[in-house]
Formats: sequence, structure tokens, C-alpha cells
Amino acid sequence: MDFSAFLASLPQYVEIVVQVVGAFALIAALTPNSSDNSIADFLLRLVNTLGANLGKAANK
Repeated sequence: MDFSAFLASLPQYVEIVVQVVGAFALIAALTPNSSDNSIADFLLRLVNTLGANLGKAANK
């Protein structure tokens, strides 16, 4: 894949990234605010990170 082909397909990659971030942001909004165990805490941190939930938007 040469650079011009990559640039031509860049909007598709950006769209996929935006959809993934949006999906994780939706999951973060729907998950409960407190977790009981370490696995759920890890997944919650992962969802908040991938969903770009920072500061007051992050679930705690």
C-alpha cells in the first residue's frame, strides 16, 4: 500500500475510529458508577479510556 492509497482511504479509517470511540462512550454512559471486583474496575477504566471520557465525564 503506497502513501497515496493510504491517504485516499484515510476517511474510512477515521470513521472507524470515531465509531469505536462512540461505542465505548455509549457503553461507559450505560455502565453503573461503582464496581465490586478488579476485573470490572479494569474494564471500566478501559471503557473510559477508549471512550475518551475524561474528568467529570468518566464513570467512577
